[in-house]
Amino acid sequence: MSKSNLFTLLKFLLIPAFWTANAHGDYLLVSDCGERASCLSHINEEIVSLITRNVDNNTSPCENFWKYACGLWSPGPFYDVVDNFGVVNKYYVKKFEDFFETSGYKNEIKENVLLEKLHTYYIACKRGQNAYLPMQEYLQALPLSTSLNWTELIDAPMWKDDYWKQHLNHFNWLRHIAELRRFGLNGIFIDESVGFAFNDSMSSIIEIEMPSDEHNLENNYDLVKSYFALGLTNEISENLIKLSLNLYEFDEELKALRLKYQEEKEVGMILTLQQFKHVVPNIDWQLYFNILLDEVAQPELKIAVSSIDYMRDVAALLSQKDEKIVYMYIQLHLFKYLQDIGSTKSCIDHMGVVMPLGNLPQHAFLQYYNSYYTELNITSSNFFNNHLILLHFRTQQQHSAVVHMKAYNEDEFYVNDDLLQIRNAPYFVHQRNLLIVPLIFMSMPFFHNALNPLFQYSIVGWLLAHEMQHAFEIEGIMYDELGNVNMPLAITTKQQPEFAAAVKCLTRSPTAALIERIADVNGFQLAYDAYFDATNASFPEYMDFSNEFSAKQLYFLNFAQFFCGTLPAPIGHDSDDVRVIETVANMPEFGVTFNCSLGQRENPIEKCQMWR
Repeated sequence: MSKSNLFTLLKFLLIPAFWTANAHGDYLLVSDCGERASCLSHINEEIVSLITRNVDNNTSPCENFWKYACGLWSPGPFYDVVDNFGVVNKYYVKKFEDFFETSGYKNEIKENVLLEKLHTYYIACKRGQNAYLPMQEYLQALPLSTSLNWTELIDAPMWKDDYWKQHLNHFNWLRHIAELRRFGLNGIFIDESVGFAFNDSMSSIIEIEMPSDEHNLENNYDLVKSYFALGLTNEISENLIKLSLNLYEFDEELKALRLKYQEEKEVGMILTLQQFKHVVPNIDWQLYFNILLDEVAQPELKIAVSSIDYMRDVAALLSQKDEKIVYMYIQLHLFKYLQDIGSTKSCIDHMGVVMPLGNLPQHAFLQYYNSYYTELNITSSNFFNNHLILLHFRTQQQHSAVVHMKAYNEDEFYVNDDLLQIRNAPYFVHQRNLLIVPLIFMSMPFFHNALNPLFQYSIVGWLLAHEMQHAFEIEGIMYDELGNVNMPLAITTKQQPEFAAAVKCLTRSPTAALIERIADVNGFQLAYDAYFDATNASFPEYMDFSNEFSAKQLYFLNFAQFFCGTLPAPIGHDSDDVRVIETVANMPEFGVTFNCSLGQRENPIEKCQMWR
């Protein structure tokens, strides 16, 4: 493998989103087309052939364009996946596994620090994969002030006061969650994150707020099942039942407290650490931030705080609770957290989650990547310790701008969230006017410089335009060109008759995410116009690499086949078929291109346009 190819491989590895992305099922046949001269010479014909195989001619494109475009789609050869996300993920996992399992990497390791770290972590992960979640291994590796053997905790001594006085004599719930927050665990009693300053989006600020309900426990019977699933016990005992009941009752108390303040809608404020300590005196914030930031937190540290009354009340509640229950409650959430981020299907997937760079800096080179992880003491013999090292490293990077009071620098990484899962799509950061695109979209089958621009615009062009349009939907218009909140601008825009009419039009059919529908429709219109308007004067009706479909038909089909799959449950969007159907139905050109009668499903009389 050449150094240039290796570097390309590493760029895929460095961002979690590289591991999954919407791809065409049979596109596995052309994924390496750009690397083979025999395929590259007719790369456009390969894409057309794939498009043709997926089309279901028994379905009318004018009634259900998604089914027409994707009706014959197949995930083969990976038949255990449900959509194109899974297909491409399988392909890349296999590609990386083959690389790490062969001797091809060895010559490169000597001069590539990053590759050495990746390979070392991979080996440790493979060795620990069969015993992936023995929680005692994590407890032994975690540098905690209080750490007890779980097995002992669910035995009889657990309920004896002398046992707990011996082992929990110095237990402090705040210290405990601060120590665990350093490894990414969040949302237990309080939620801490790094966000953007309200009136200066280029500056970072710590945010403290009431946690969401996502950490709610299930009923006490399901808790017992969780202990078995986590490998924490292999038998049901009276103590285990009692523990589950106590934990569930405590969780209900916390839930009721959150519900009270959710209804009050308290307005947040920005405080210094010194002020925060006075406003909520029954929580030792100095201790919390000293531990979290790995240094003495300065009195002038700025913190955006909401739900102040909740903070006071939750501290009062915790001071009255049996510390055994508080400790066990935190530990159970720790175990579930580690399970969620540790139980990916493969070590390659797992590495994609825990070894991110964020967005690739504009002027980064291999030396930058080498130095990023160079200080981390990753070994091939201890997966659990490696895992915790990387979790801690991520938290440090998130907080570095706050600790060092640095303004945003586009030449540095961007990781500001706790999303410990595979990034599978581009996303737009309003406050930074930053569009982050996983580099997998710069590869086949989505993009290659040899591909005809028609194919480039209809997928990557639309993806870019979709994310750009998030700056102009009903939430994005709150931010000005600097990324700062500008409510007068938002109110003025929303009151414009044309804007209000477009929003109303786009909700004529139900949607799970209006902002995504706006971005879909506006983005597709923008990409379509950018391509066809720019080339309209000399644009042929048919391309020389396709006789069956016209150029405009290919454009619509390539876009639609990006969404092929068996329609897994949508998260944050409408289902894939609805996204395609609604997008093309609002394109006047679609009805003309596919000879649809006015009034058919994909050629409605009223079509929605916002910025066109």
